[in-house]
Amino acid sequence: MLNVIIRPLQAPAIWLLLSWTLLGRFAVMAVDIFIEYQPLAVALAVGFMAPVWYLIIGALCIFAHKHLLHVARGLDDEPIEQITDLNPFQDSLALQCCLLLLIPLALIGSLGADLTLAQVIVPALIFPLLWMGVMLEGSLSEGLHPANLWRIVVGLNVFYPLAAAIISACVGLLLYTTLYWHDIFVFAGVGYLFLLGHGLAGKILYWRRGPLFLRTERSPGQLHAAEAAARYETLDQLLGELHQLCNTGRLTQAYELLDAHIDGDYEEMDPIIHERLLEFQHQRLTLRHAAHYIERLFQADRRAKAWTLLKSCVELDDGFRPIDGVTLFELTDVAGREDALLIDQLLSDFSSIYPQNELIATAKFRRARVLIELLDNAEDGHSVIREIAESHPAFAGEARYRDYRAKHGIE
Repeated sequence: MLNVIIRPLQAPAIWLLLSWTLLGRFAVMAVDIFIEYQPLAVALAVGFMAPVWYLIIGALCIFAHKHLLHVARGLDDEPIEQITDLNPFQDSLALQCCLLLLIPLALIGSLGADLTLAQVIVPALIFPLLWMGVMLEGSLSEGLHPANLWRIVVGLNVFYPLAAAIISACVGLLLYTTLYWHDIFVFAGVGYLFLLGHGLAGKILYWRRGPLFLRTERSPGQLHAAEAAARYETLDQLLGELHQLCNTGRLTQAYELLDAHIDGDYEEMDPIIHERLLEFQHQRLTLRHAAHYIERLFQADRRAKAWTLLKSCVELDDGFRPIDGVTLFELTDVAGREDALLIDQLLSDFSSIYPQNELIATAKFRRARVLIELLDNAEDGHSVIREIAESHPAFAGEARYRDYRAKHGIE
């Protein structure tokens, strides 16, 4: 909504408003100079300034058309394509809009400056219908076709009076100012309201796009969000299928089906899937997904998040371990002193869980240090140190091991 408000104040619209303000005021002054002279002089002045009026009002109409359609198609957060293409001498829509503007211009000119509500209420309800028809169809003949006009009335339904009031106000003020209200600041403000009004009308059309059968477009970001929303909606149905597979012991097939649903969009879907699976009856599938989720977080160097997830999984199942022993070992590096008991638990069965891992001796050495330095359990720590010497003589020959054993006086 913010872009609807500020777009008329951004380039090129701001230069368009400046041109409208200065050239429009100049054109009015040129006519005013001859207003007390013969009608022929006034006619010549008006005729001389007609191209100027067409230039500035035509350009305003083209931008208003682009702004209204852009918002009506749901793209108000995206830049307008060909926004600088505002030449009314090359766009037939400008001429068609100006011809349509002759209707309210003649009405305002004939009634004079003292307009009453009774005089304008019917035109104010009918003219916006014609104007919106031309704006939506981009053509005077198509826009005024009875079928298209009826579609707008039925589609907007109870919102029609609001849309009509906005269009009547922004168009009526523009024409009224041209004829009677010649203050330069009013010119600037009314020009902005003319463009803003079309943006607001576009917003109403977008809200009613379904009944209006309005063609909408979406940016790549909006399309991605829509695709993600569609996947979320099917997740409930998927969980039902997963439940049936898990009931019959087909855990691997259930995980494959779940992974196919994620369809490679792990960064966005992993946390959503995990949260939903925490409420799932079959905990084994929850932990199977979490194990892969932890690996993906680790590979993405999001180790703090991976460690937090690992801790929550161990709370669900004491026997839970990551798929890769390297991942487990590296994640214990992220842990704080308050996690010392958990580190001891995770490393105590490292050799049995990952029997072929080259970090077995290193994992035992880290566990021994945790026992001695953080848990004040020197007896078990010394026992692990001695076990390393028996089972991993190569590691026991390293300086760090020999120095640590000597420092703590372990025989």
